[in-house]
Order: sequence, then C-alpha cells, then structure tokens
Amino acid sequence: MGELQGLGLKAGINAMLIGHYLTTLGQPPEKDQAMLESLGLQGGETPIRSRGVGE
Repeated sequence: MGELQGLGLKAGINAMLIGHYLTTLGQPPEKDQAMLESLGLQGGETPIRSRGVGE
C-alpha cells in the first residue's frame, strides 16, 4: 500500500501485517511502528480465543 497505508488506517482499517508479508518483502517493522506512532496509534497483538468442543 505504500504511502496509502496511513490513509487506510485513518479511514478505518482495523488490522495490518507488519514487516515481511506472506509472499512479498515489506518494509522493516520499525518503519511500520513509526508510521503508527505518527498517526497517534499503537500496535499490538490480539489474543486468539480458543474454542472448546461443540462451539
């Protein structure tokens, strides 16, 4: 997304991959973190809730 990544976050994107992506090289994670900070946002991991049998 390049320069449009910050705009996308402001528009409502609620998740992003940082660093290298699934099939292509991305930008360094530090650059992604700096972009989040410049937008007044903070990143973090969302825990994955495991499901029990029958759910």
